[in-house]
Amino acid sequence: ESNAECAANDDCCSGLFCITSTSKCVCFPGDALVQVQGKDNPVRMDQLKQGDYILTQSGKYSEVYTFDQRSDEIMGEFYQFRPATGHTLELSEFHQVMVDSKGGVYAMNVKVGDELLLQPSDGTTLIKSIKKIRKKGVYNPLTKDGMIVVNGIAASNTNKAPAMTALGKQLLSIHEVKYLLLAPSRFLCDLSSSFCEHNEDEGLYYDVVMIMIGVGLVVMKKQVHAKV
Repeated sequence: ESNAECAANDDCCSGLFCITSTSKCVCFPGDALVQVQGKDNPVRMDQLKQGDYILTQSGKYSEVYTFDQRSDEIMGEFYQFRPATGHTLELSEFHQVMVDSKGGVYAMNVKVGDELLLQPSDGTTLIKSIKKIRKKGVYNPLTKDGMIVVNGIAASNTNKAPAMTALGKQLLSIHEVKYLLLAPSRFLCDLSSSFCEHNEDEGLYYDVVMIMIGVGLVVMKKQVHAKV
């Protein structure tokens, strides 16, 4: 499936190589704010660059090694959370946000009354309202530690993935599984920055990475079944 076809497809993960041009998978709008190391003021997501170091849930700065999605043209659909503190957050339905006592939760599954984790204060903020909105532009920077702080609220870089379970017991969370599956992409980026350059038209980097992720998922499943 081509990227052009993917852009018009509502299914987040409809094709193996189709992850750069979907509006519903995992992204933030361009006006979302992150804290970049060395900058006095927050930086808009659409101005963030590969190689920037941004604040993450750990309270430390982690390198943006590539962008999972980066498009000024795609019309994104976002869940808008309005917490009591005014830290408004907007993100797509399969993006995970950190909820107190629950860990990573898909935006579509967050409820009014849930408490989102803040950073750098390490406190929480209660969600007062949730609504769906549409904005032009979708972005998802990938950091080395797999986390990100957007508008002061902790979130994950990872998108739709299965949790790893055995005998009804969760072995790895959705975030942990996807972070492990993205290890090949971090490895390639460490080898050469050219692998990390986001090219929405060609998408060669993503083709290679998605093949490696598929292989990794098969291996992980076999290892889990072997232990059961």
